[in-house]
Amino acid sequence: MNSRQIRFLCGLVVAAVFALAGCGRDKVRLRGGWEPEPGTVVRDASTFVMEEGALIIELEGKALKGKTSSREEMVIETKIVSADEFRLVHVVDSSTSVDEILGQRTEKVNDGILQGVPIVGRKKDGEWVYALVAGQPTKEQAKELAELSQGPSDDELLYPAHPVRVGERWALKPEVISAWLGSNALRSSGRGSMELREVKTYQGQKCAHLFFTLQGAVTELDDENNETTTEVGMKGEIYRSLDTFLDISWSATGQKKTTGQTIVDGIKMKVTKAGPVQFKLKTTVE
Repeated sequence: MNSRQIRFLCGLVVAAVFALAGCGRDKVRLRGGWEPEPGTVVRDASTFVMEEGALIIELEGKALKGKTSSREEMVIETKIVSADEFRLVHVVDSSTSVDEILGQRTEKVNDGILQGVPIVGRKKDGEWVYALVAGQPTKEQAKELAELSQGPSDDELLYPAHPVRVGERWALKPEVISAWLGSNALRSSGRGSMELREVKTYQGQKCAHLFFTLQGAVTELDDENNETTTEVGMKGEIYRSLDTFLDISWSATGQKKTTGQTIVDGIKMKVTKAGPVQFKLKTTVE
């Protein structure tokens, strides 16, 4: 996963102002502040899985068909130091992909460059700035840390600033598409919406129960500087705590398709991977 996906799927937004006043009896605020005690630990665990996907390789006028599967796993633990500082570590940040074609099976395992590396977040001039707890980051790590500090928060992308009532629906901002699919988009397009279905108790907390749909496409450059386009269509539900303003549960299903080109031994190939995907996120506070 890249840094924008980390923020989008597992990001912790720590604010100093607890804003619940003036909501009205039939409306609730989905954005606000939370003042956790120093020493509080927030644990985000997410998975993004494709099973039984189709793999198609096109070269020299022929189309070779196979199978593909992948699993991305992320576990982030964040410890609150004060209202202006927290420490976090990517306990797990790994991805595994398996391709099978022409009787050959290829498995790739990649670990994120920040996995196991303690990070400190400090508020400076009203913005969160990230750095390594010890030592100097590599060039790649410095880029990831900088991207964590950039752009609007996930709350600002997903949830209205005004109180909303049950049954209210709103359009998702275009930035959600690139935040979900990638951080270095050359081009992106899409649409989505979210609806507050009900307010109910979930896992002992008063929560907003939300439903969303999302469709979009993003084109990026891969490690070999070739353009890769990812298309996704998903729908799912979210339980968002109205006490902490953390998304304590996400569950979504849909379809994903990735198309790109590569050159092997001077032969240009078009590679397409497509199949059903499932995303899950659980957040706990200790």
